[in-house]
Amino acid sequence: MKILKTLVFLGLVAIVSLSVYRSISNLASSRDRVRLAEKHLEESRQKQEELKEELSRVTSDFYKEKQARDKLGLARDSDVVIVLPGEDLLRRLSPRIAIQEDIKLPEPNWKKWIGLFFDI
Repeated sequence: MKILKTLVFLGLVAIVSLSVYRSISNLASSRDRVRLAEKHLEESRQKQEELKEELSRVTSDFYKEKQARDKLGLARDSDVVIVLPGEDLLRRLSPRIAIQEDIKLPEPNWKKWIGLFFDI
């Protein structure tokens, strides 16, 4: 009878120990998920701030005017517009660069003397 009580007690201790171990394990994994969610939340907040800044930049009058000038080719009444000719016309009008040919320099004197005395 005493052995049976001891076995039952050990069985209960084992079950309680296993239950406590599983609870601690679940708690640790929950903590990791919470940290991951907090990290994701912080990244989302940062992205939201960047998007808010981008929105305020895009809705400004300066940006709209810049886009109208760059993309649509528009100008203000007070602006002076300079229209350049095409690239091929610019090439024809530009000055030509003379390409220097390799000019052979005369032989140095010391080589002439060596050739004179040693017949090289």
